[in-house]
Amino acid sequence: MIRFCEQVIWPHIDAGEFEDTRDFKTKLQERLQQGGDVNIEYELLSEQEEDNNQRVFTVSVTADGRELGRGTGTSKKHAEQDAAHRALSDLA
Repeated sequence: MIRFCEQVIWPHIDAGEFEDTRDFKTKLQERLQQGGDVNIEYELLSEQEEDNNQRVFTVSVTADGRELGRGTGTSKKHAEQDAAHRALSDLA
């Protein structure tokens, strides 16, 4: 049982896959929709390739057409999470 946990479960825990704190998109949506429906959109602004052949994505998040934040990441998903995190920081 311990070997199973070490090989299967703990790597996922160490990667933060079970942490709610990483889901900034959900937190932003919950925060913005407290007063009613809000149209939240994520838009890909750019995709660039770094020297090491790694891509960097830039995304903006808007609510009812108003930009709340921009984020970057090595995937679209990470860039969206970063944009939502920055938007939440600015709303605080």
